Amino acid sequence: FALDKADAADKNFLIQMLGNYDLTPVEFERCKEIIDQTGALSHAQKIAKDHMSSALSSLEKHRSRWSEEGVDFLRSLALYILDRQS
Repeated sequence: FALDKADAADKNFLIQMLGNYDLTPVEFERCKEIIDQTGALSHAQKIAKDHMSSALSSLEKHRSRWSEEGVDFLRSLALYILDRQS
């Protein structure tokens, strides 16, 4: 998404950074800025929320296949993963 939405210079920068095992902290921060500025982060978060909503709905629909503890664990795990901050 970021590569599609970034201007030519930022797109080129991101391409150069992909797979770069020697990425510096400054380069990493610039990548994060581009990803945020292009809306890629928000886009990915929306997709994650949509998938999570679908998963939780499915869990609720098929809750009889799981123990109550299992359902609670899976729901809590899913919500934790979605809300965690890196």
